[in-house]
Amino acid sequence: MRNGKTAWILMAVLAMPLMMAQSGTPVIRTNIPFAFTAAGELHPEGEYTFVRTNLGLPMWMIRETNGRSQSLAPGLPAYRQLDQRPQLRFNCYGGRCFLAEITWPGEASTYYPPCKAEKRLLVAGVKREETVLFTRLR
Repeated sequence: MRNGKTAWILMAVLAMPLMMAQSGTPVIRTNIPFAFTAAGELHPEGEYTFVRTNLGLPMWMIRETNGRSQSLAPGLPAYRQLDQRPQLRFNCYGGRCFLAEITWPGEASTYYPPCKAEKRLLVAGVKREETVLFTRLR
């Protein structure tokens, strides 16, 4: 019985991006030309779809277009965006990049505090470089 419940929950989570994409939920499709870490998971460079969840939490589903990787990235609400374009902000340290913020016009942006790996780089004194990707809607 427990395996049946787990399978239903897994199917609901996997179907969530499709349902949200059809409901007018913010969806960002973009090419990220470098590997990055989000929600503790390493994602290779490539085409990605970011879908904002409608769960009342600042959470995005991150899915590689070819389906190789997928993760939920919960964050913290930050300031409200007015008339800016959708953006992805990354903190990069000597080639290692971490998702730092997702902004969407008219909504509170989603901030991602530094994870343990990023904190180790900060403590070691590695210089931080901010990379901003302005995304376009497709």
